[in-house]
Amino acid sequence: MRPGTRVKLRRAAVLAVLAALAAGGALGYWLLTRGEVSTDDAYVNADVAQIAAQVTGPVRKVYVKDNQIVKKGERLFDIDPRPFEVALAKAEAKLAQAEQGARQDDAGVAAAKADVDRERATLENDEAQLKRAEDLVARKFMSRQAADYARAKVRPPRAAL
Repeated sequence: MRPGTRVKLRRAAVLAVLAALAAGGALGYWLLTRGEVSTDDAYVNADVAQIAAQVTGPVRKVYVKDNQIVKKGERLFDIDPRPFEVALAKAEAKLAQAEQGARQDDAGVAAAKADVDRERATLENDEAQLKRAEDLVARKFMSRQAADYARAKVRPPRAAL
């Protein structure tokens, strides 16, 4: 054999071994991934939902772990109720205060009605006295000054009403 032939045979053998290894690796990769679909622009559908509470507040306890499967109606977490209890107590206090104010307003209205009734009774009495005084002045049993006094006495209750 020629001296350069051996080197060529070794190179060819190395290349054949490398080609066999590459073909074996490609065959192994194909066998492992043949049931999987791959693409550069695909997306995966999953039943994952973001959740949020209807109210805000500090979370006291969490009952689930990340990516845990849960069913409808299962408890996920507890929110600290203390801020809501404080808000409820404040609202109840404001309601009680408003009710007390309404009762006071009702009492004020009743007092005002009583004042109107008193002024009406005073006016009716003063008008009756004025009528009697005018009758007595017409019959000349009383002076005009007494009738004027009775007339003057009627004006304040009329103005008040």
